[in-house]
Amino acid sequence: MRAAILALVVLAPMTAPGSAADYAAGSPPASSNLPVCDNPSVLSSVIERQHWAEANTWRDGKRIEALADIRQVYNTTRFASMIEHRHCTGKADLGDGRSGRVYWVISASSGFAGVGYGVEVCMPGQDYWYVWGAACRSLR
Repeated sequence: MRAAILALVVLAPMTAPGSAADYAAGSPPASSNLPVCDNPSVLSSVIERQHWAEANTWRDGKRIEALADIRQVYNTTRFASMIEHRHCTGKADLGDGRSGRVYWVISASSGFAGVGYGVEVCMPGQDYWYVWGAACRSLR
C-alpha cells in the first residue's frame, strides 16, 4: 500500500500539464509587468544613464538630447529564461545635427533589491570597453 501511495505522489506531478514545458524561447509571457519601450520613465532612464556615463567616463561630448523612431526589437531573451527582458532601439539626436542609434534593455526584477525593473543602455561607438560587445551586440 505504501509503495502505491509513494508511486502516486511521485508520478502524479509528471502527468499534470505543465506550463514550463509549453514555454517557447522568444515568446512573451502571458502577462507583462514591464513598461513599453517608449514609456516616459524608461526614456528618462535611458537619457539619464547616457548623460551620467558621458560625464563620468567618456567625456566625448555626445549627449542624447531627444529620442525618436523608438521600437521594440524583441521581448524576453533569445534563450529560455524566467526573467523577462524587453530589447529596444531608437534614434538618438545628439545635438548639433548629429544622430545615432541607441539600444536599451528593460529587465524585470532588476531594480533596487530586485524590485521593479532596470534599464541598461548602449550607444555604438561609446562602449569603449566593449561591456555590451562590439557595436552593443548584447543589447540588440
